[in-house]
Amino acid sequence: MRLRNLLLYMSILFAITGCSNHQTLGDIMSGKPKVTFETSISAPKGYPVELVDGYCGYFNESGKPTGGFFGSASMGWDEFGSVGTSTVYGFPKRVRLRWLSLAENQFYELDAELPMEKMRQLYAQGYRSPVKTTHYIGNGVSEDISIGQWRPFTGFTFMMAPGGSVVVKLIGREARELAYFQAKKTDMPWHDFQNVPKERVGDRNEWVKKMYDITAKEYPIGYAQVMNKQIPYGLWDDVYRRRYPWHVSTTSPLAYREYNVEYLNTERFMIWGDQVDQDLLLADRPAPAKLKVFFKDADGRRLRGFLRFDEVSVAKAFGEFFKYSKEPARLQIETSDDLKTVEVKLINASHSMVIPYTFWRLQLLDGDGWDVDNSDHARALSTTYPKPVRDDSILQDKK
Repeated sequence: MRLRNLLLYMSILFAITGCSNHQTLGDIMSGKPKVTFETSISAPKGYPVELVDGYCGYFNESGKPTGGFFGSASMGWDEFGSVGTSTVYGFPKRVRLRWLSLAENQFYELDAELPMEKMRQLYAQGYRSPVKTTHYIGNGVSEDISIGQWRPFTGFTFMMAPGGSVVVKLIGREARELAYFQAKKTDMPWHDFQNVPKERVGDRNEWVKKMYDITAKEYPIGYAQVMNKQIPYGLWDDVYRRRYPWHVSTTSPLAYREYNVEYLNTERFMIWGDQVDQDLLLADRPAPAKLKVFFKDADGRRLRGFLRFDEVSVAKAFGEFFKYSKEPARLQIETSDDLKTVEVKLINASHSMVIPYTFWRLQLLDGDGWDVDNSDHARALSTTYPKPVRDDSILQDKK
């Protein structure tokens, strides 16, 4: 089912956008060196990870190393931490990772073959730039990027969840899930991890506790879960990746057909007006984390409604809605006439459900772009905060 969705997106988007003037499809599919990726990692808030220096890197089809990296992450599942020496040239065949989960005081190790064909197809598909920008190529050369122009993905991110699960994504302004892996528990001499002589190494438990407190205390939810031994294994890598048959719908006559969505699995898509009909054909997708819907008012002003969901609550709501019925549904966004308030419902042929959200922000857009986040180009007109809803029961009901 997911492969069918991938192929459908490829046929829709690639047929519309074409390729960059600087790379032919043959260049892309053959993995020539001009294809480069940067590397980043992420971990849920309160669940910091430390990569083991010297044990992480890529390998090509001949089995030769093509780039190593190291680093740490702690700021959130979709907040990518930078890593050192992270550039890889061409499409890597394998990746090896070893890291320490500070929340668990546990080392994990992954040696996995990456899906190269899917990687090449997603790269060739790329995405359409939602804004005008300038891309620096190198040696003093730059390229002006127009709205709607094809852009390639430029990075890999490895998302590491408690329990050793790893989600791999291709990222740019948009993001696509590439692969999912389960790492194995492992261990290593503590002085090797610390990179000091054995006689000088300190106590492991003391170091881990100290580093965990430094990096995790600012995230009270995750910190409390770890301290109370209630780590929600499977939340990020299972629950947030579950897929359901739904699509976006708006009732306002002022709405454009375009919208921008980030799903709970952190994939990001800009759905353009000429892609909406094809998008409706997709069989399933994860629940939404963020939605940006575009409008034009009676004065011709371009507006954007930014809808933010609480991840745990929306995951719970979607799970309950589709528990007994797999009929396709629409996520209906019902706005007031002035667009300042909104109600969100899941509706199909058999039932409907009000979906809780965190806030609805109406913004005035300046310029021609769509996905503009700079405050100079997206000025907030109003923000509505409904009664907070957070249902943590999903943390004990993941299956």
